[in-house]
Amino acid sequence: MSEVTESFEEFLSDVKKVPRAQMCAWMHSQWTGISKLDYFDPSKPYFVPGQLADVWKFLILYGRQRKHLGHFDPSRPLNRYKRFWSLAEAENKYADQPEFLTVFVFRLLCQQQSFLISPQRVEQAFRQTRAIYLEGEPKLPAAAFNVAGNFMSHFGLRLEDFLSLAESLYGYFKDGPVASKRDFASQVPPALHEKLGLALEILSADEAKYRDLHESASAVELNERPYEFNPSLRYPIFRSGQDYWCPFPELIVYAATRGLFFLLSDTFRSRFSRTFGELFSDYARRLTKSSLGSATVLSEADERQLGLEGKTNDITVIIQDVAVLIECKASALFSAAKRHATVEEIRADIRKNLVNVEKGKGLIQLYEKYRAIGAGELPPALAAKYQQVGRSFPVLLLYDRVQQANAPQTLRNLLLHELREAGIPEFPFQIWHIEELENLYELCGRAGFLEVVREKFDGTKYRYCDLNTLLFESTGRGYLRAYGFLPAGDTRAAQIIKQLTENRSATNGNPQTSSGATT
Repeated sequence: MSEVTESFEEFLSDVKKVPRAQMCAWMHSQWTGISKLDYFDPSKPYFVPGQLADVWKFLILYGRQRKHLGHFDPSRPLNRYKRFWSLAEAENKYADQPEFLTVFVFRLLCQQQSFLISPQRVEQAFRQTRAIYLEGEPKLPAAAFNVAGNFMSHFGLRLEDFLSLAESLYGYFKDGPVASKRDFASQVPPALHEKLGLALEILSADEAKYRDLHESASAVELNERPYEFNPSLRYPIFRSGQDYWCPFPELIVYAATRGLFFLLSDTFRSRFSRTFGELFSDYARRLTKSSLGSATVLSEADERQLGLEGKTNDITVIIQDVAVLIECKASALFSAAKRHATVEEIRADIRKNLVNVEKGKGLIQLYEKYRAIGAGELPPALAAKYQQVGRSFPVLLLYDRVQQANAPQTLRNLLLHELREAGIPEFPFQIWHIEELENLYELCGRAGFLEVVREKFDGTKYRYCDLNTLLFESTGRGYLRAYGFLPAGDTRAAQIIKQLTENRSATNGNPQTSSGATT
């Protein structure tokens, strides 16, 4: 028996011994404490939110409904799992080629970021979801897929009611990890009591339902188990008899907001995906107009009316002598690429979503617009709008929360490779996700917008960082800090991240690493 196999067996042995209910209560208390610190306690750099959720996953899959008999150490299974992750990483082979460094960082960050929903941003998460799905849809063509209508038809409750119930359930579980349906009565609006069961059907699973989802997405190799999909992201509430358990309340928020995209994609497939792209770009456009003023914004439709026939982008912001060109893309990578993170899968998704040469989409659109502005090739009526513009800043805006996308060692190098293959010269561009744009508008407003954009593109310290990193260092808001948690010890994973942060520090002077976590 290999050391990693023996370690996993020891972990499962502990999981089978501990009482679920008491472990759930302990996990809830640990999660509550660390969430108040935006998931990083400098005195406990070894505390990894995703690991705590993984232990809960295995408790559902392999644990027992035993009563608490005598003393037990709730941290023991977690420590066993930490050791298993370190040993599993020791068996994972990563080559020194840049492509393999890229896919490792993607896998690590995609596996962790879903567990980092700051309590300070819960209200914003629900506000964004309502704005995308419920406020933009009436403006779509009549033939478009109606998200709210189809949600009602399929799930039996209005989308707005589902979101309200999810907020109520989150509020209830903030105060404790277990409840019955009757217990929710004080938290749920009376008008929605009869719809509660339908919302719980979407957000909760019993052991069999939870196990079915796990088996459909579980890793084959033992040393890949720390990176497999956690069903708690889809079903944050566990149903056991008449009781509902939820040790991690913020995962309810994830499932009902960002996770709603995946639920609807799985349910309605391409019919939903085509409509979502329009909903997303419409939201970004409305958000930009309300934040910076309608007079500063040109939409694609505006530019078509002014005579533009070639490639263009979704949103252009013109303030003083600057044009910020924004092209919206719902996804950088599909779920398989995020989970497996093979070079082949990532490159295939990049060619389809971000650098689509055949259809001239993504960065191709941004480059053509950037080039046309610089070359003075805009039609006269539109050129008048750009007559004062001396600089253009292209931004690829994602709905995906992809961290480290601008770092040359990760996504940027792969994108530049695809652009070169398409015969397109290197040009300045940034990759932001929608929460970063929301944070920029909220924290800086119109007055500080251009200063941040210039610093992000031109400043050597922040050019290759996430936009949130710049905003964090200028405002000190903890929820803006990007984390990446590492297995303990001098594993290959730690060496790769250290190499990445050292390379970035040479140009940015920004990231830090510590045993157990990177910031």
